[in-house]
Amino acid sequence: LPMIGTSEMRKMVKLNSKLYLQEDWADHSFDCFVLHQGDNAKPAGKQIKKAKTLVVGIKNHVLQKLQNAFDSAGLKLEAVTASQTSAANCFVMSQEASKDKIVALADIGFTHSTISLLVNGEITLTRVVKIGADQFTGGLAEAMNITYSVAEGLKQIMPEKVNAQLKTLISPLCHELSNSIHFFEQQQDKKVSEV
Repeated sequence: LPMIGTSEMRKMVKLNSKLYLQEDWADHSFDCFVLHQGDNAKPAGKQIKKAKTLVVGIKNHVLQKLQNAFDSAGLKLEAVTASQTSAANCFVMSQEASKDKIVALADIGFTHSTISLLVNGEITLTRVVKIGADQFTGGLAEAMNITYSVAEGLKQIMPEKVNAQLKTLISPLCHELSNSIHFFEQQQDKKVSEV
């Protein structure tokens, strides 16, 4: 997107979603997150400066339900954050964060996991993979011929008993993380210092 203010980006995507997202996204609200640009953000000649931007959307009726739930609970809704940026935001605010590092984050969710790469505390690459804790528990239950709830209990109470099985089940996520790091390092010519 053109390098303009975030509120202008939101309006631009809302009014021209077909142009920017190749699909008509009527009845959606959008937010935009400019990704880390590095040195390759400089325009050539008189071109308009552009920014690689993560655009997220939510259906207006879902946003309204969320607002109604907060109102009913007597709470004030300050912000709704995209899951792709939430783990990175938490990490940047933590004591472990360093502005001088290149960090890969893996946020394991229930059905999906988010892989993010941060350069100096800014998101450079983010992707969602369809691998999560539900898959690990289901695979463990199948491998050990036990119920899902027993597998979940074993995973939480006695992880040392199922360590070998879990290593096998988590390897596809490790492969995706490794591929993401390799892609980033090839594209940016920089090494990830921490996972």
